[in-house]
Amino acid sequence: MKELKQIADNIKNGKQQDAISVREMLSWFGAERRGVNVVFKIRQELKKHKIQTEPNFEDVWIDSKINFVKQQSPTESEVLSKDSEFEIIPGNKIGLLEAANTQPQTVTKETPLQKAITIMMAEGYSQLPVIAENEKLVGAISWRTIAVAEKLGDSKELVKQYMDMKLPNTARKEESLFKAITHIANEDFVIVVDDDYKPVGIVTGYDLSFQLQNLAEPFALIAEIEIGLRELVDPRFSTEELKKYLGEPFGRKVEKADDLTFGSYKHLLSSDEAWKKFTNTLDKDEFVKRIEKARVIRNNLMHFDPDGLKDTEVAFLRQFAEFVRELKHYTE
Repeated sequence: MKELKQIADNIKNGKQQDAISVREMLSWFGAERRGVNVVFKIRQELKKHKIQTEPNFEDVWIDSKINFVKQQSPTESEVLSKDSEFEIIPGNKIGLLEAANTQPQTVTKETPLQKAITIMMAEGYSQLPVIAENEKLVGAISWRTIAVAEKLGDSKELVKQYMDMKLPNTARKEESLFKAITHIANEDFVIVVDDDYKPVGIVTGYDLSFQLQNLAEPFALIAEIEIGLRELVDPRFSTEELKKYLGEPFGRKVEKADDLTFGSYKHLLSSDEAWKKFTNTLDKDEFVKRIEKARVIRNNLMHFDPDGLKDTEVAFLRQFAEFVRELKHYTE
């Protein structure tokens, strides 16, 4: 990897190295997102050139900037968690969301209420962080706090008279997204702050539901494809036949079609003899190729690829699920 080699040489020679985005580094590897295999390859290349990124390229938003530094001695826990392709820790940190990295508009306590309302209406916000002169977070104003103040008859002119008197829920970028769910469910938002307690993003219920929807649909499609394949295979193969065609290691623990994985479906249907039992109207290579593509996508989902699936991959899952659905219908 010539880019990383050049960076390593620059660091060794004490030359200034510009920060780049995670997205740009991914492009050096011909990738658009941090799938499990891509992450493993990048780790190996960084290790080879004895450099690392700060912050860790796996823990930040894809368009965040990262710096390259000389490789530090890893701790024992880091060795255990990062030394294997199959030991990748799921991401899902709140800092991986775009909203957590989008600088929010803010107001101060002395901002006129009319200005705050105008910003919220014009931008479609439900809340605004309130900051002090040093830009540290001191509260938040929202449609709810405005409504409460109006209901109490406190008709004033400044934000400080309409903001929530207690500090809003906050999170750091490195915190788990799932940990923030409770806060977001209770107040519909959480303000993301940096080490100086300055707001750097807001994650709302909308952002959370959008993220969970992006995760949920592919999982549902994968499940539908797996169930469909199982229902196609089960009546056509006995347990003995499954073990025969799968062989080692796939057939070792197979007692029924429920025990099969995408990998074993691919292995099973790659056999010419098994394929003839499965169907005589479809092309084996084309069908197996799609099983393999679904398997790769499924593996990235199980490792919680922080950048999500590409639109083309979700479209593929929809098409393949529909294909399996139709195949079940015509072979019943």
